[in-house]
Amino acid sequence: MNVNVGALRDVALRIGWKRAAAIAGAALAILVAAKLFTVFVLKDENRAAGEEIVAAVEAYKAANQRYPETLAQLQPKYLGKVPQPASGTNFVYASSADGKAAWFGYQTMRDAFSEYDSQSRKWERIEYDQSQALRMRTKEFVRGPK
Repeated sequence: MNVNVGALRDVALRIGWKRAAAIAGAALAILVAAKLFTVFVLKDENRAAGEEIVAAVEAYKAANQRYPETLAQLQPKYLGKVPQPASGTNFVYASSADGKAAWFGYQTMRDAFSEYDSQSRKWERIEYDQSQALRMRTKEFVRGPK
């Protein structure tokens, strides 16, 4: 970020040193509050675990020409241990009967739902009723601590 020190000095001299310090302090407080809001309120607490599971599912597929039926099949070769979801949230995993497709989704503490689709190889934020994993007849849930 480029700051024109001369311009700031001129502004400070025009409006008074104390007033400029108060404005700068308020601006800094707003920036800190925005950062804290982003970190603590908008944080996607299950994303890192979801990425780890999806990477293991894709590695399993590459080695076995089909997606695993359960997450337990990933252990220990592809995933040392299935990570636990954040407190009060869940993971859901499902694969097609022929093993050609898989879906992994998780709920967030803000009651949103993110799902990975192996066919598009993309994550999407969706409504629960749009989840392919939840639509599958056979699915696996991993529940986080209460």
